[in-house]
Formats: sequence, structure tokens, C-alpha cells
Amino acid sequence: MEAPIGNSRETETALHSGYGVRGDGIADDRAALQSAIDGSSEMLFIPEGNYKIGGTLRLPSGKWLKLHDRAVVSLADGAGTCEDVFLVANADPQGGNEAIRIEGGVWDGNNRTNKRGGDTRGNYTGVSMNFINVRGLELHHLHLSDAETYFIRTAEVRGFEITDVLFTTTNPRPNQDGIHVAGECHDGVIRDIRGEGPSATKDDLVALVADDALARAQNLGLRCGNISNVKIENLRADDCHSFVRLASVHHSIRDVNVRGVRGGCEACAVNMDALRYCAMPFFSPDDPAFANGAGFCQNILLSDFEVFRSKNHLNNPLLLLETLVDNFQIEGFVRLFERDAAPQIPTLRIAEIEARDVQLSGLLAEDALRVDTNGTNCFAHDTDGTSKVDVRGALRTKESLVFNGRRFDRLSINPPPRD
Repeated sequence: MEAPIGNSRETETALHSGYGVRGDGIADDRAALQSAIDGSSEMLFIPEGNYKIGGTLRLPSGKWLKLHDRAVVSLADGAGTCEDVFLVANADPQGGNEAIRIEGGVWDGNNRTNKRGGDTRGNYTGVSMNFINVRGLELHHLHLSDAETYFIRTAEVRGFEITDVLFTTTNPRPNQDGIHVAGECHDGVIRDIRGEGPSATKDDLVALVADDALARAQNLGLRCGNISNVKIENLRADDCHSFVRLASVHHSIRDVNVRGVRGGCEACAVNMDALRYCAMPFFSPDDPAFANGAGFCQNILLSDFEVFRSKNHLNNPLLLLETLVDNFQIEGFVRLFERDAAPQIPTLRIAEIEARDVQLSGLLAEDALRVDTNGTNCFAHDTDGTSKVDVRGALRTKESLVFNGRRFDRLSINPPPRD
């Protein structure tokens, strides 16, 4: 990771009345805040106050924006007029920026009066924080509320650290991802992320999206591309839509470690559906290029999950695995049935892929009875010296393995080599 910027007192500039900032929640403070950002030293401290802005705050390279915990930055009513409007973004997405840091504050997207536009270039995306083409991005100790679509969106970012982020919403909206990591993002850490209250977040808490529908309003300005070397730790939610999404069809997602996931979701703990069920189709299952499955995720380790279904209106299994993988593992997965709103929905489904080696290990005897191999070449085996059972075998593309038990120690999947 890049070293923190502006970490000495000599580089700090405190926001003061000379910039003309009101902080009263009435005046439009965008121009005054932007002048303070442009005229400050490396770090600008913004004190407690309510800062309404009618447009985007743009951070140049080498800028550290530090806010008081009770400093609230909110998008003004009706300000979401075009594709270039966000709460905050890097200043030069075309040429690129480096060493940008934001710390603290409450960031309110005010989605009740700022609705996304149609799926046409130029329309409002609904994204609150937008960072494209940045090397060395740090986001720490933030509270984000009421984004119209994605709370935080990154693309073409290398060397990023996003920690201690709280998401809340009083107005749940479709596609309301917490952290949406798009194409060509590499070398990142995402840690201590929380969705607090109902429908926070209304979509994925953390999404790594190598392929996306770039014509959709929320994706305007993004690109598809590979994603690699991302560590995700300590995710918490009362009622998110899904905890983690790994979305790959044409580009790869590699070297991802997810550890420590707790709480409730209305759809999936992990969604790897290769974007089969999106509003805009990404491929035809009849295309010979996808005869053995779609997408490619390599060197993926997920561990230490304790989760439950928070609602009973969707049919997604908690673990939806329909993407080609190589060296894919889940260790220590527990479904909290005592809190689960939809115990009839499967815990795990592996389908739509060809895999030469599937192992579901460490099942309790009663859970082993809840494995449906659906005619596959997968068979249960007693584990010598313990009371647990393993299921091992292979899958063809039109076969599936479904599990509706409480827990397992380890799942590993490896497909045939790709041509």
C-alpha cells in the first residue's frame, strides 16, 4: 500500500470562514469547499457542520480530506442532474490521480430527491463516491447513507484501502451496492465494513465486478477488466442483499481472500452466478464458447462465515456457485438456522460448471443427509476416526450439487484445465 499522505501537523489546513463555507445545511457550500480543497495544503480538516453541496467535490493528487465525525456532507435537492455528479470523486479520471485519502464524516446521497437517470450517456448515475484511474486510494472511518445506486464505486484503481465503513439507508433503492469494485482494480484491502439496519445495503455489501452492463446508468464511465489481489475482512450486516459478489464472465477475478462474515442477507452470502440472472444478459448458454461454463475465478479463499437468511422472498441459495473456478475454497461455513427466515432455501448450490474435483468436507452426519448430488459422480465417504462425512466427486455442466445443511468444514472445487 501507498504510505499515508499528509500525516504531519505542518501539512494540515483547517477549514475557516475565509473560504466562505457556511456549514448550515442551507447554503450551497460546494464552490467554497472546492476552493478550500484546491487552496489547502495536503490535509484539509472539515469541522462539525452540515455541508450541502450542489455538485461534486473533486480531489486532486496528494490530497487528504479529513472530516469531524459530525461533519455531514449531503447532496442538495435535485443536484443529481448528469453523469459527472457525485458527492466526491477524484479530479482527473482521464489522466489519473494518485495518493488520495478521505477520512471521517457522514456522506448523504439524498436519494429521495436525486433519482438516477435513464440508461443513456450523460444521465445521473446515482453513485455517491466515485474513483476512477487512481493509484493509492484510502477511504477510512466513513458513514455513508442513502446512495441512489452505489455508495462507493472504483475502477482502474491500484493500491486501495477501504476500512471502517458504515452503510445506512432510510430509502432502499435497486443496485444499492456498498462497495462496487469494477474492472482493472488490483492490490486492495477492504476491511471492517458494516450494513446497519433494514436493507443496508439493498444490494451487495462488497462486489468485485470484472464484467458489468456498461450501458446501465449506475455503470456509466466504468470499464470491464480483470481484478486481482484483494483482501476482504470483517463484513457485518443486519439485512444486506448479498454479502459478497464475484462477477466474472469474460474477465478473471484472481487471488481474493474473504475472511470473517457475520449476519443476515436476503439473498446470498456469496454470489458467483456469472451474471446469469441480471437484467441485461451477458452471454447465451447455447454459445459453444460457454459449453463448460462461464467466467473464471482463480485462487479464491473464503473463510469464517456465520450467516442467515434475513428475509423469505427469494430463492437464491446462500452460496450460489455457477462460475468456473480454479483453486476455489471455502473454510468454516455455518448457517444460523435458529435465526434463518427461509430454512427451506438451500445453503449451497454448485451448477452450470464442469469440475473434475469437488470436495465438501467435514459434514455432521445429519447434514450429510441433506446433500443432493442430482445424479452426479459425487459420493459420500465416512471420514476415518471422526463422526464427520465427506462428499467427493466430479460435476458435468448440466449437473449440480445442492446442500441444505447447517455447516461444513471445507469446500474445494477445481475444474478441468482451460484450453
